[in-house]
Amino acid sequence: MSKCVVTEPSSFEEAMEDPAWVDAMVEEYDSIVRNSAWEIVPRLEGKSVVGLIWIYKVKKAANESVEKYKARFVA
Repeated sequence: MSKCVVTEPSSFEEAMEDPAWVDAMVEEYDSIVRNSAWEIVPRLEGKSVVGLIWIYKVKKAANESVEKYKARFVA
């Protein structure tokens, strides 16, 4: 019996090539907007900007099947 191996993308560009990861990123973005988690403001002169990155994880069920593609947008 062979298993299907699902890998997590190592970059945003790589994730954009797979519709499952795109859906996960859209779900995360919608959650951020719906919960008013962030407020975008103009950058103040002489102040640093917080960097952001996408984190990708494959959540598996007890039988090792893919349960969910999870994308998080973190500072």
